[in-house]
Amino acid sequence: KPALNLITDPNNFRSLIFTETCRELTMGYAGLEYPLTVNVESVVPQPSGQPSNPAGYTGFSAPSLLLISILIVGVSVLPATLTTEKEKKTITALLASPVTPMDVILGKAAFGLALTVLISLIVMALSNSTTGNLPLAFGFILLGALAFNGIGLLIAVYANSYQTASILSSVIMVPVMLFTFLYSFIDALKLVGAFMPNTYLMNGLNDAILYNKGLADEWLNLLIFGAITALIYAAIYASLRRKGLDA
Repeated sequence: KPALNLITDPNNFRSLIFTETCRELTMGYAGLEYPLTVNVESVVPQPSGQPSNPAGYTGFSAPSLLLISILIVGVSVLPATLTTEKEKKTITALLASPVTPMDVILGKAAFGLALTVLISLIVMALSNSTTGNLPLAFGFILLGALAFNGIGLLIAVYANSYQTASILSSVIMVPVMLFTFLYSFIDALKLVGAFMPNTYLMNGLNDAILYNKGLADEWLNLLIFGAITALIYAAIYASLRRKGLDA
């Protein structure tokens, strides 16, 4: 039976694709079926106490799981809560109290932000990804929660029903997730990725958790990510003013 020795970076998604491709090519060339022995060694020093090949659930998947959780909670929860209030007319009762429309919006936004951060921390704990530069990783999580909750708030401002909000959330989430995992392989997508918050979130989480990079390495990534997030909230403010909800 053929045996193949590979030396790869187990923290890199492209290394996983390379490994599986070599496995399939070797089997096809030899005319064999499974099992096939492939010995994989890492060229990246692993943190103490971590397995030598963290390319599975605890290694490669941790930033991906964080991105997915931040995206789904941020883009879906806030629109759902606000549009449900609109549909059931309970927001009218809230506005009959001394609170203003902006108070309601800020309260829902704070709830969405807190929920996104909490779920992200739970995902980090469950995926055993509490390694690397955790303060920097938390900074990216917080920025990601702000950015995607901002997108969720924009959906809530313009959607008048829960069904409409759900459709808009799905229309945004599915392409963004696909784009995140494809842009590094397709050069034509990299220009578009420079303007999308998910690009900086994924890169930042990878660098902080998997490669233990510091602020000196990531300051530009954080700066651009922060600028994109600020633009999202500028769009929110303009939308609220247009609808007369900024009081």
